[in-house]
Order: sequence, then structure tokens, then C-alpha cells
Amino acid sequence: MDCSDFEKLAGRVLDGEAATDEATALEAHAASCESCSVLIGDLSVLGRLHSGLPELEPPAGLTGRIMAGMERFETGRTGWRWRVLVPAAAAIFVLAGIRIGTQIMDAWFEEAEVQHAEVTGLEYLDVYPPDSFGEAIELAAKGEDDE
Repeated sequence: MDCSDFEKLAGRVLDGEAATDEATALEAHAASCESCSVLIGDLSVLGRLHSGLPELEPPAGLTGRIMAGMERFETGRTGWRWRVLVPAAAAIFVLAGIRIGTQIMDAWFEEAEVQHAEVTGLEYLDVYPPDSFGEAIELAAKGEDDE
């Protein structure tokens, strides 16, 4: 038995719904696996806490209201709210996402353009000595050839 089998079986054993051989296999696995042993201890505590709770009666008519709601949902008679509000809310979320995405991209491209201008601009070259690399770049940018 591995841990995933243990997790599937633990609830049935603690509820008394598992066969004896399953309970024995569960105990053997818990003895050899610390994490599963801790899990079975935690589930046992939860079971004891749950068994100590008082039995409550549901309010009168609750079952009927639930069944009527399920019937309306299954037949598609859920009212205008579901037919109008859910698609409207979805459209609002999509449009808000597009708007936010656009603002993020605009800010990113604006920053990228500033960095690009700083790198490619020639404004930082104040005076170009004759026959210098700066002068050649400036002449090429203006479209003039230095021959």
C-alpha cells in the first residue's frame, strides 16, 4: 500500500466502513510511514470532534427550496440575473484586463523608447574632432558622405 491508497482508505476505515483486511493494511502502512501516521491521528481527532457535535434539524421547507432551486437551474429557468449579469460581469473583467494591459504596455514601450533614444542619440557628443568616429556617425545620420 502506498500513501495515495492510504489516503483513499483512511476515511472509510475511521468511519467503520472498511473491511478488516483493509483496516489491517492501513495500520501496517501507518506504522511504517510517519506522514500517514500523523494524518490518521489528525483524522481521528476530527472524527471525535465531529461525533461530539449535537444533531441539528434543518429548518422546515429547506429541502423543498433546495430542490426547487435545482430544478430551475437544470431547466434553465434561472431568471434574468444569470442570463444578463454573468455575461456583463465577464465583459467588464475582459475590458478591464485589456485596459490595464494596454497601460502596462504603453508604460513599458515609453520607457524602452527613452532608453533607445539615450543610446542612439548623438546629443551626448558635444564637439566632434575632424576625422573622428563621432563625426562619421553624425555625417551618416544626416545623409552626407565623407569622401
